[in-house]
Amino acid sequence: MATATTAPELQRAGSFFRALADATRLRIVLLLAAGEQCVCVIHEQLDLPQSSVSRHLAVLRAAGVVSARRQGKWVYYALAAQQDAILARIARAIAGSDWAPRARKAAPCR
Repeated sequence: MATATTAPELQRAGSFFRALADATRLRIVLLLAAGEQCVCVIHEQLDLPQSSVSRHLAVLRAAGVVSARRQGKWVYYALAAQQDAILARIARAIAGSDWAPRARKAAPCR
């Protein structure tokens, strides 16, 4: 099994774990385990202000946990493909856990 030993690899792993250390960000990751979601859907599912959700998504994106794509005026987020094999296994384990909230049917973005 490969281990992260170089300074950049350790830095990347530290950022990854710091991003997941927050309960709200972990809830976002669990929601994204079901697939790509618009920020408006994440905000509605978590019942949090959109500005708060956007701030948490920015942290997750900076850590390489999620990726984003813009379509018109909406931004869609998904779990990012992990380049590091160990971090990828951890992300898959979290995403496949029984902690994942049951998604409510969200209204389409307007």
